[in-house]
Amino acid sequence: MKKNKFKLRFLWSIILICAMVCGMIVHAEETTYKMTFIDTTGTVIPSGKAVIIDVPQGKTIGEACEEQGKTFPALPPRTPAGKTATHWESKGEVITPEYVPEERLTIQAAHRHTETILNPERPATCTREGATATIGCSDPLCAGETVSGGAVIPKTAHQYADTANKENWEHDEMNHWQVCTECQGAATGTAVHVYSGDSKECDVCQYIKSEGTCEHKELEHMEHKDATCGLDGYQEYWQCKNCKRMFQDANASIEIASPIVIPATGIHENIVEITNTAVEPTCTTAGKYEDTTCRDCGEVFKGEPLAALGHDINEEAWQFDKSGHWHPCNRCTDKLEEKPHTPGEAATETKPQICTECGYEIQPAAGHTHITSKVAAKPAACTEDGCKEYYTCTGCSKIFADATASIETTLEELRIEKLGHDLKEVAGSAVAASCTTAGKEADQKCTRCDYHVPGTTIPATGHTAEAEWKSDAAGHWHICSKCKEKMDAAVHNFGTENICSVCQYTKAEEPCEHHNIIVISDTAIEPTCTNAGKYEDTKCNDCGEVFKGDAREPLGHDIVKDTWKSDQSGHWHICNRCQEKIDAAAHTFGEGNICSVCQYQADHKHILKLVEAVPASCTADGCEAYYECSSCKEIFKDQDANSQASKEELRIEKLGHDLKEAADTYQAPTCTQAGKAADQICSRCGYIEAGGVIAANGHKASTVWTADQEGHWHACEICSEKLDAAAHTPGPEATEDQAQVCTVCHYELAPAVIHQHDLKLVEAVEPGHTTSGNKAYYKCSSCSQLFADANAENPITLADVTLEATGEHTYGDWIITKEPTTAEEGIKERICSECGNTETASIPKIIETTPGNDDEENDDKVKDEPQKEEPDTQIKTDNNTSDPTASTKPAAQPSPEKGTVSPQTGDTADFVMWLLLLIVCTAGVVFSLSGKRIEE
Repeated sequence: MKKNKFKLRFLWSIILICAMVCGMIVHAEETTYKMTFIDTTGTVIPSGKAVIIDVPQGKTIGEACEEQGKTFPALPPRTPAGKTATHWESKGEVITPEYVPEERLTIQAAHRHTETILNPERPATCTREGATATIGCSDPLCAGETVSGGAVIPKTAHQYADTANKENWEHDEMNHWQVCTECQGAATGTAVHVYSGDSKECDVCQYIKSEGTCEHKELEHMEHKDATCGLDGYQEYWQCKNCKRMFQDANASIEIASPIVIPATGIHENIVEITNTAVEPTCTTAGKYEDTTCRDCGEVFKGEPLAALGHDINEEAWQFDKSGHWHPCNRCTDKLEEKPHTPGEAATETKPQICTECGYEIQPAAGHTHITSKVAAKPAACTEDGCKEYYTCTGCSKIFADATASIETTLEELRIEKLGHDLKEVAGSAVAASCTTAGKEADQKCTRCDYHVPGTTIPATGHTAEAEWKSDAAGHWHICSKCKEKMDAAVHNFGTENICSVCQYTKAEEPCEHHNIIVISDTAIEPTCTNAGKYEDTKCNDCGEVFKGDAREPLGHDIVKDTWKSDQSGHWHICNRCQEKIDAAAHTFGEGNICSVCQYQADHKHILKLVEAVPASCTADGCEAYYECSSCKEIFKDQDANSQASKEELRIEKLGHDLKEAADTYQAPTCTQAGKAADQICSRCGYIEAGGVIAANGHKASTVWTADQEGHWHACEICSEKLDAAAHTPGPEATEDQAQVCTVCHYELAPAVIHQHDLKLVEAVEPGHTTSGNKAYYKCSSCSQLFADANAENPITLADVTLEATGEHTYGDWIITKEPTTAEEGIKERICSECGNTETASIPKIIETTPGNDDEENDDKVKDEPQKEEPDTQIKTDNNTSDPTASTKPAAQPSPEKGTVSPQTGDTADFVMWLLLLIVCTAGVVFSLSGKRIEE
């Protein structure tokens, strides 16, 4: 019986062990999944040092990360190929923090950089920039990629020797300067020599001037010249009229060997079309677009070619003469597919012989008699062919050279070649360029027709300032020698004697009454027919104030009302003063085709030609397409001459310039120099409108004094120039409590007298647990300043030497005042030896032990064990006062030390359950074996 019982126990143990092992294997296979990283190319990315994120079933990845105190890395930072991975994949699913896996999932974090120094820091010098250290990653996956660093460190400032020592200066005949002591290259700003009184030695350097040295008192200003696309420019400079030496500034402080060249840009930015250079393609000959030219350098660029159009044959229409017939080209006069007539039935008395293809009458009916009508000759025009006199038969419409119809001809034989335009300059159309406004060359106009070519724009010349200052009570200025406009206007800078330091103007006590008025020549503007003018400007010769001349009304056109000019297209009046067309209008034909206004007679059949539309430009009107009669020049909107029109009706208004600010043309004004507003350039045609002059700002003196050892001044807040400079005004002599300062600007001229400290040692005092102490220190008996040393070299404060009270009691041994029993706790106390504070604590009750009984079934024995002493729960009190509300909660157990967490690939709780099951089964086997041994 016992043997069977043992076998049964053993069999169940084996079954349980096998089930547990199988369960663990199945669980590991079904619930653990290793994560890999995949980039867009399909390359698997090694995970590097793995950080495991275990995601239980039913939880999102984000929740699992939060519970485990980890951050889900949304993307791996690097791939071996240098690409960024787009996502993580698991069984075809995109892994995100919101993803909920169907089973337990393990995710590994991607590679992290291992930083190393690729390039150490390179310090900057005065001639070379430096760079911070370059940090890279030493992992082979990154291939030495830079992680951070490599920033540029700016150059350091040049170092110069003491400027007060004359030996530290280099010099030549005109100037002196210093070189950098570090690089021996970069020099300080060059300055002219300075001489005091009759001294011939420079106050700054050791140079001694020789006799006859030019002092460059008369300097001529050479204006700045901009570079163009093909020509170099140069910066402004000044040249001495006596010795012809050149300088970079008006003070002759920086000498130059030649003007500083501004290289030609090589870029043609001001390209304009050249009028009348386009060649229209024909059916058989090629054409080209208009040539262009650079307005700055004059270089010409040929227009792009246009291919020949090819014939536009009219297959349905025939043209013919007595020799044959042909198809016309809709564009040109070439005869296409020309061949002889194909005669039809022979002519009879009443029926002519007709070509069977084109319908031309080869032979008239025998009884036909030509009745001719004279067609007057038409003279050739500029753009239209003319025609000789001829006769046409009113019956058959044939054309003859004579009235007897004996010489048959064609319109082509009678054609008179067009004349072309005869261009002449239009008087008064040229506009001279001024300092601030552009001009233009004279317009060209045909003497025979209305064709008009606008003149080329001439850029503004820019101001040229006169050397002499002009002034009035309000300020001073230069006058432009060309347009007399004010330049460099600024308020006076009066000194102590009411004399301006710039223009020498003396401030007047009373305002000028303008008794001495003179006329300013060349300031009058003559009025024209349409533009107003003005009389000469005047100015006061005492104070310089200018008064603008009175305006003059436009003259109006001078026309003879009863005298009309006319042609086929219309009639008009001519202004005797400006030759402009006035009252232009189309003819009003009445009876007999005679215009009721100008008596022009028209008697002909309209021969219409299409005039293509002309788009409007910035300065010229455009025109819609129309049909024009080649003889009378009347204009029609349709090719059937049913809807007559005028060019005014068809006119497309000119666009006007689309002005945009030209880059780099704005010149900001300074305190003493006038600026210039940005030029405006048309985005369509390149027209440039010069920017106006911006008056100089004038100095803005700071309200705060600036000072050095030599004196004080008000600095200009804009350009930092010294204004109102003066020597210091010393105040009272320096004392122990107060320095000597300037009474004007408060600059310290002499420091306060140094105080002599009388030091006394303050001994050190140790701190107690309720009283503070101090370190040893020294104290001045006169000024109470504290020092750490006896030489008064290290000043300190009282806080530096104060030692805070320790706040810790010094207790003696515990004394039991009440013994513990099995029913009550005991009490013990201890006393602080310094302040007498008493601290009490309880002693736990005594716990009785009861011996156990023998168990006959399992043969276990209960043994007496010594009772572990429970930790005392201390209640601290002050001055023997207990706190009945004090907590008696035992101290919390310390947390196990943090260490490296081993990677987990499954559910920890499930694994523990299976492990417990294994232990129970093993215990059953051991119990079975021990039972067998007992039976034996």
